[in-house]
Parts: sequence; structure tokens; C-alpha cells
Amino acid sequence: MWMVLEDILANRNLGTEAVLHFSPEPFLESRLRASAKTYVGSDLIMRRVDVRSDLLALPFADAAFDIVIASYILQYVSDDARALRELRRVLKPGGIALLPVTIVASSTIEYPEPNLNESGGHVRAPGVDYYDRYRSHFSAIELHPSQDYPESSQPWVYEDRTRWPTPQMPLRRPMPGIRHPEVIPVCTR
Repeated sequence: MWMVLEDILANRNLGTEAVLHFSPEPFLESRLRASAKTYVGSDLIMRRVDVRSDLLALPFADAAFDIVIASYILQYVSDDARALRELRRVLKPGGIALLPVTIVASSTIEYPEPNLNESGGHVRAPGVDYYDRYRSHFSAIELHPSQDYPESSQPWVYEDRTRWPTPQMPLRRPMPGIRHPEVIPVCTR
């Protein structure tokens, strides 16, 4: 994600004065705090954040942030359309949101209830079609697959998905292969 963000910032006239980062990963947090004029780490559950907030009702002003990052959390949010509206609302015009989810299906599977066996409560198994949901909320979507970056930095997910479904993941469908790329979507307001 850092390499995608560096590429975006190098190729656009985009400010980094205000960054909102959900479920902040320590590596990204330290770099973003050092480079942004204003950095806000936020989460609903994490304790060591600047602001506790729910993606469905953000306590921030409209158009407050140049960059919003919500890494791998939309698979936990039941009303993801509402969360996407909120994320767009707090983003400045021309700002970007990095909103990756782990793609684990050929098409998105919505669960009838949170599956506590999947990282503590996934409400969906995102498919390759999941990023289409972003199109109604943002003016542009760019997908940055991991294979576009150096092999030494590839965040491949090595997982034998041919054995799905399992008792722990009864709604997931099998997928071929054991090496799965990650994709970082960059959404522009």
C-alpha cells in the first residue's frame, strides 16, 4: 500500500496535509504521521487511535481530508454503501481513498450474519466484482494489483482455496490456485 501511495503522490498534485487512517497499521501510521500535516488514526474498536469512530457515522466535517485509508475493513461493515458515502463525504474534492479488501471469491458473497470464524466477523467474502461498488461513490477508480510492483515486495496471499467451502467458511466457493494477488483500489472524489 505504501508503494501505491508513493506512486500516486509522485504523479499527482495532491496534498497530504490531512490524512484519515482507519485501523492504522503501525508501519503505515509511522510514515503517514511523519509526512502529513494532520494525521488522524481512527477505529471503532482499537484502543490506541486518535479518534474512535464508526464508518457508518463519521464525526468529521465534510471535505476534511486529502487522503483516506481504510485497509481491509469493509468486509466487516454490514452497510458498506453507507460507509462508502461517509468516506466520500469526508474526502476533499480531488482527494483519494485507498480502500482495499481481500478478494476471496470470483463474485462477492454476502453472508446472512457475521462469520466469527473469519477474522472475527466478516459479513461478506469480497469477489473480483467488489470494487464495482465504489463506482457509484467516486469519480474514478484505479486498481493497482500487486504484480505491478517488484517481486520482492509482492503481498501475495498463499492460500489453498480449492478446498473451500469448509465448516468454518461454509459460503465460500472454491477458487483455483494457491497464490493470489492483492489489489489496492485508489478512489478519487
